[in-house]
Amino acid sequence: MIVAVVFTMSVTTVALVIAGEGDGVGPATGSEAGVVLGSGEGVPAGILAVLETSGAKAAVAAYEKMLTDDPERAYGCHSEAHLLGQNAAMREDPRKVVLIAPGLCQGGFLHGVLQVAAREKGYERDICSNLPEEYIDNCAHGYGHLLAVQYPRSISEALQVCIGFYDAMVSTSIKLVARCGGGAAMEYGTAVGRSAGVLAVDPEHSVMGPAGEVQVELEEDELRQPCRVLQEFAKKIPEVQNECLLHVAFFLMREANAGAAELYAACIATGNNTGEREVCLRSVGQRLVEERYHRTGETEGADLLDLVRSVCGEMPESGQQPCAVGGYRQVISQEMELLSSDCLRVWQTPACREAQYIVKAEQLQ
Repeated sequence: MIVAVVFTMSVTTVALVIAGEGDGVGPATGSEAGVVLGSGEGVPAGILAVLETSGAKAAVAAYEKMLTDDPERAYGCHSEAHLLGQNAAMREDPRKVVLIAPGLCQGGFLHGVLQVAAREKGYERDICSNLPEEYIDNCAHGYGHLLAVQYPRSISEALQVCIGFYDAMVSTSIKLVARCGGGAAMEYGTAVGRSAGVLAVDPEHSVMGPAGEVQVELEEDELRQPCRVLQEFAKKIPEVQNECLLHVAFFLMREANAGAAELYAACIATGNNTGEREVCLRSVGQRLVEERYHRTGETEGADLLDLVRSVCGEMPESGQQPCAVGGYRQVISQEMELLSSDCLRVWQTPACREAQYIVKAEQLQ
């Protein structure tokens, strides 16, 4: 992996290149990525053979059987399914391929198809509208990720595109704007956080997957307030900015020496109101705990609960509650068997309970 970061007076250039080549400007083409789109690399040989001889539907069926026979493989199949989706969409019409298994491997297959549609075809929004209703919001989220490729120099331009999902006659379109904005913030922020070397980020935060290349050049004001376009739109349509703000920590943590107190101050400056500041602090809590978790290797539930106190206790008192909500949410994601009784013995008990509620709500989506 080659990571280049260039700081100038007015622009911070962040380039994330995974074993790739290119001039570093604008979206990468399929041939520039380290794993060429449609090359078959990364797809199990047997599945690739089925794809070549019998088509995408048969290949997906064979892959699903492989996952059934190997539950351990199924646990971490997102990236592999991403590559399968890419290769299938390169060989057949993406608008038809995506309908085969949009939910496969936590949307990995869907994201792979979207990547091809965005880079090669340009009709990914048609794909979203053709999906069954239960997958449309995940498609909008994936579409937001891909806007980082289409608009590498401005997250604000990308978020303006997300607003295009809004239809005053369709109440559910508000959620699509929010999901798209969250996907965009996650993708841009992942490039920023990784290149700064301050986040231990799971590759699955990026819809681009193992074959992708993300290059972004953001103005300093966008790095400080990446969600401002949706924050302005939220004055008309409340809450559309929240999913974007949930990933703002990726941007705020780009300074290697930024501690809890500094990040608290950054959230206060980022939010236009108390609600926005609290969402930002939840984002910071989640990412600080994630980073500390990867760095220390703590895996036991009790240790993880104590980790939240260690991280968020460094903040001013008014920031500790929302920080803890984000931190406990990350703990619960790592330790799914965490019981309600655990919340009764921890610091910031209400925060732990709120985090459990959030996780349960996410599971129902």
